[in-house]
Amino acid sequence: MSMLSITQGGGQPSILVTSCLLVVAEVASIFMVCEIGETVTTLCRELFDCMYEFNWMDCSAEIGKMINIMKSFMKKPIVITAANLTPIDRDTFGAIMNTSYSYMNLAMASGSVDSH
Repeated sequence: MSMLSITQGGGQPSILVTSCLLVVAEVASIFMVCEIGETVTTLCRELFDCMYEFNWMDCSAEIGKMINIMKSFMKKPIVITAANLTPIDRDTFGAIMNTSYSYMNLAMASGSVDSH
């Protein structure tokens, strides 16, 4: 909606500046959430790789069992999801931006058709 007010704001500088700042804030907040989700998943994968390469046979039997149990839990990395439907990562951020751009173009095209 902020992009629509930028493109159809009537040329008022205050509306233009406010809308631009709002667009930047919206994109930044979505990016930060998606980046955190990506980081969590990446760190979980790296932790599993480190545990897999760890020489647990040199440790005591108790620690070796704990490490093997942790490895079995870490086989599937932690993935943060939105309502258990879609993972929150950089791919999702790209899809959100692509969809937003498509909706904006559609709204602008329908607005230009109505004005003719």
